[in-house]
Amino acid sequence: MHTTLSVIAKNLTAEEEKHLQELDFLFMRLRLFSRNTETFIRDFWRSQNANGDNFNILNCLTRHHLEELHSRVLFYLLDPNGNYNCSILFLSLFIKMILKEAGETQRFPSDEKFLSRSRIFRELSIDNQDDIYGRIDLFIETPEYFIAIENKIGAREQDRQLERYSRYCSAKKKCFFIVYLTPFGTESKQSRGLHYLKISYEHHILEWLNTCIASVPDELRVATGLTSYKEVVENRILKTPSKTIVVDIKKLLLSKENHIILKYWKEINAAIIPVRNDLRSCFFAELARYFTSEKIKCFPADGRTTPTRTSEIWLKKSRGFTITDDRYVIRIDETYVLNVCIEQDWDDLYFGLFLHTADTTGERLDTNLDAYNQEAVKKYLALISSSLNISLSGEVLDFGGWIARKPFRIDDMKFVDDVLNYRFATEMKAIIELFIKELQRYLNAVNEINISQLAILKP
Repeated sequence: MHTTLSVIAKNLTAEEEKHLQELDFLFMRLRLFSRNTETFIRDFWRSQNANGDNFNILNCLTRHHLEELHSRVLFYLLDPNGNYNCSILFLSLFIKMILKEAGETQRFPSDEKFLSRSRIFRELSIDNQDDIYGRIDLFIETPEYFIAIENKIGAREQDRQLERYSRYCSAKKKCFFIVYLTPFGTESKQSRGLHYLKISYEHHILEWLNTCIASVPDELRVATGLTSYKEVVENRILKTPSKTIVVDIKKLLLSKENHIILKYWKEINAAIIPVRNDLRSCFFAELARYFTSEKIKCFPADGRTTPTRTSEIWLKKSRGFTITDDRYVIRIDETYVLNVCIEQDWDDLYFGLFLHTADTTGERLDTNLDAYNQEAVKKYLALISSSLNISLSGEVLDFGGWIARKPFRIDDMKFVDDVLNYRFATEMKAIIELFIKELQRYLNAVNEINISQLAILKP
């Protein structure tokens, strides 16, 4: 018995030693792999820039106002009256794609003669006296049916947005399709059972652009413009990596000396989430230190009014900071105040105003659009947009209680995006400074709001 245990112990020791040697080799290969990957990626982009292959005048499109700018481009391409000598070709191809997605290619016409009587609108205002429907990003009107398109790139969906569009279209007494366009075909969180078509830039728009390019072989300038916009979609919206770089990384991983990386790929992949969590937690810790150094009164909160620890902000959704500093609190009257809040939802990081009680409890109150006089709300939205003078992406008064909420983006990427892990690890100070710059501009603008005009917010 004793001999058997000794053999087992010896074997275990040998296995442990082999495992440790493997891990040492893995770490060495990872260091070399990282160094080699960084080298050929740097050389690749240097070559692209030197040859002018990376030049695209449309690259400026996605820096700000994503939805509006891309809606403008789509509108320009779909407009039958566009000045690119293609008549309704692009519109026809687009509608055929929509009808195919809806399974209605046989029921509804999409030929060019039929579509010649079509019209397209951008930012179509659909307000009436009884309700606020909002604006439809793109609206296509044909003789027999409507297509209402909500274009979502980055901004959060508004309350019952598609439902309001459906109600508007239903009142027109004509068949219609509600289309929800996102980068990767994300489902609507506010559809509430409503039937809609889910399409994506990744699949549908790229496929449509490819078809458009193939359809204009003799129109060089048009094809070049379409190709440039396709590159913007791939590189700026979808963040598609270069095929050349992917091929080189594949070759590097498949080389014999790097097989150890493939063996431990599951463990390497599993470490990404803890890495992301640690880096985002460090961000909030640095932010708390900034508030302390600048003597800005605030407290870490759980999305309501319950204080929490800074180290726990990233552990659950809807946590962040509530700023209580008198310099940045809008006092509506003795009962209600507006506090600037910073909050993450494991997807994006936001800051904006939230209604609280002015007493010691500081209870957060969820505002409700339907509870207010609609005309008064419209005037308030115009007031706060003008006073803050910042891009609010249509979320001036958002569902759930946020007022004038603004997302914080880094190169058009969401706060949680793992592509940013490297930036957080190497440029944390610069990211903090960028966030503080945007937040400080917001805080300064808060002080300029005319307090007397905010009485309409009172429940």
